[in-house]
Amino acid sequence: ALYETKSIIHGEFPTFTCRRGKGEGWPHRLGYTWIGVSWFSIIFYIWFLYMYMLIGRRGVGTFFSFIYVTPHVLNMRSITWMVSILVPTIACILDVAGKLYSNLYYPTQSQIHAEIAAKEGTQKNPA
Repeated sequence: ALYETKSIIHGEFPTFTCRRGKGEGWPHRLGYTWIGVSWFSIIFYIWFLYMYMLIGRRGVGTFFSFIYVTPHVLNMRSITWMVSILVPTIACILDVAGKLYSNLYYPTQSQIHAEIAAKEGTQKNPA
C-alpha cells in the first residue's frame, strides 16, 4: 500500500551533517516511513513472539504448546535470522519489480489521470 499511494517519506541523505546551526536538524532528515516499516515492524514482531510465549506459560490451554519455542528458534538457530532477513527482502524486490513492469506497460486509471493533470498544469503555467 505504501508503494502505490506514494506516501513514503524518504528523508534527505546524509542524515547527519557537520554544519552546526544551519538548516534542519538530523531528526527532520530521517526517512520515517522506511524506519517504521523496516526496523519497528521487525522489533514488534520479535516482541510479539516472546509475549505469545509468555501467554502460554499461564497453564495448560491453547497456547501451551508454544512454551519455549521462541527462545529455541530465535536464540539457537542462525538460519532463522537469515530467512527473516532474506525472505522479506526478496519478496519486496519481486513485488516492486512486478509493479514497475505492470505500471510501465499497463498503467492504472489513477496514473493516467495524474499524467493528464500534470500535462494540463504545465500547459496552463508555462515556465
